[in-house]
Amino acid sequence: MKLIRGKGRRAGIISVSSVALPLVLGAALSVLLYPTHGRGVSRLAFALFIGVSMSVTAFPVLARILTERNMHFTPLGVLALACAAVDDILAWSLLAVTTAVATGSDQTQLARVALESLVFVAFMLRAVRPVLRRLLVWYERVGRLTPDMLAVVLVGLLLSAWATDRIGIHFIFGAFIFGAAMPREGAAALSRDILDRLEQVAVLLLLPIFFVTTGLKVDVRALDVTDLGELALILLVACTAKFFGAAGAARALGLRSRTAAAIGVLMNTRGLTELVVLNVGFERGILDRSLLTMLVIMAVVTTVITEPALRAVYPDRLVERDVAQVERNRLAALTSFRVLVVVDDLHRARPPLDLGVDIVDGHAPAEVVLSHFRPSPIDRAELGSGLAAELADMATRLEELQTLAAVVERRGVPAAVLSGFSVDVRNDVIEQAARLRPDVLIIGPGDHASRVGWRPDLLDGAAGKLVIVRSGDPGADLAGQGPVVVVTEGGQDADATLALAAHVARSRGTELRLVNGGRRRRPRRLLTLASRLTDAGLGCTVEMVADAREVLTPGSGLIFLEARGEMALSAVTMGTVLLVRAAPDAPDDELDAAITHLRVGGLTCRPAPALDALG
Repeated sequence: MKLIRGKGRRAGIISVSSVALPLVLGAALSVLLYPTHGRGVSRLAFALFIGVSMSVTAFPVLARILTERNMHFTPLGVLALACAAVDDILAWSLLAVTTAVATGSDQTQLARVALESLVFVAFMLRAVRPVLRRLLVWYERVGRLTPDMLAVVLVGLLLSAWATDRIGIHFIFGAFIFGAAMPREGAAALSRDILDRLEQVAVLLLLPIFFVTTGLKVDVRALDVTDLGELALILLVACTAKFFGAAGAARALGLRSRTAAAIGVLMNTRGLTELVVLNVGFERGILDRSLLTMLVIMAVVTTVITEPALRAVYPDRLVERDVAQVERNRLAALTSFRVLVVVDDLHRARPPLDLGVDIVDGHAPAEVVLSHFRPSPIDRAELGSGLAAELADMATRLEELQTLAAVVERRGVPAAVLSGFSVDVRNDVIEQAARLRPDVLIIGPGDHASRVGWRPDLLDGAAGKLVIVRSGDPGADLAGQGPVVVVTEGGQDADATLALAAHVARSRGTELRLVNGGRRRRPRRLLTLASRLTDAGLGCTVEMVADAREVLTPGSGLIFLEARGEMALSAVTMGTVLLVRAAPDAPDDELDAAITHLRVGGLTCRPAPALDALG
């Protein structure tokens, strides 16, 4: 429903058109097919079913194609998903009507099936849904999905399916309505846990059985020349009716030709949903074996050709343009200073995000962009509820990201959220940084930091400064409880490291410790810098140590290291540090600019009382 909001009129018109035209042309085609394949079933039920089989769009397959091409958050992708969602509802409703017509031997029985179906739906939504909400309360109290909770869901699912089977429509509608009655608000974690449990049985056992039993009903070798002619007609009607129904409506609504054609191609996706529909028709006696075989071939062909056809009408360059435009729109406000924070583990996202806010502090206009990628293997096809589990997990992560963004905004800093699936996280981080061109890129602790941290030079030119958070201690101090420590060897990244550290120390009101990282080097330059920083209102000390690794221990404060220095090699195992790398074209005078920035406006430093002795 959230997809449809704001796009209701456009999505509704396209969906109705993409269902109506195949329904009408499918019913017309049934006139030719009925004499051969319609024995034992009413003409109305047969015509309705052929029309419905032409009208189906597989929402899961369409969603998978869009996510793999990174189109799911572009205007085209969102509109296609919204259209498919409406199409899904229309197709299942029409299928329910069709099965009712096929079951009812006369008008009285048809009226009974319709009345009992309405009563059942009302009972599920009015009486059962409030009871299922208590399941969410139970889940939140326990903190996990217990076998008892799963038993409640499975028993309710089976009872609901049994009820609709007794009514006379089909057991799949009972399962569908039970799913619609499950709690939604705040239930993302519960839904994900249920899907994770059921997916093992569904994907590893039930889905293969379903495909095997469907395949056993199909007999391609039994098709004769007449059947091949009918198959050609079925393919022609299925492809053209769905395409022109969706694309024609989209074009009439003012969409560009390529966009309209892409929607027409996407709505032709049938996939597993079509196979379920065909099995319902076969079980109800509406389809015979030869017609089932032809319609299964149609379902496979239309699904297989969708992605290559989509690439033909909407090539990758247009997708890249749309993705870039979406991200520009999300970050539409003119921003002179931007910090991009890429996080992997959302439970450890707050410290690097706070660091980003501290770096932004004092710059205006400025913003913090919070980015998160969910790894998704490219070779995963549409398997049972697998996509649903991924989307439920993404919904949960987006909710957590929005909560984190709200924390940033409460500190008076504009925040934006970017999230999506990724096959190659490292390359996607690099591409995102190249598009957004942040002044500072922070890669939080976790797998992302490990992947990108191996080759920080990969980000040369994509960001002004790269900060990689390396943490051997999940509870390590990034939140400002202690001094800001800079271990410098006077390398290429020294000025960038010192500038960032000075800004963070000023923002947090804490002391800056400059540690000489070279045993034989005299800290004359550091003493000069410390004097300048102190004059600018920042408490600063300089230390000489026999081995700079002495400061790389948990609890020693927020530690900044030069990414190109030798010390960076020890950063992985030495507590929590921030590796700083400047872009090759970074200005040489940025440290002077940072010191000047400290003086502007009479800024003062408020060191923590416990650090006064060190001052």
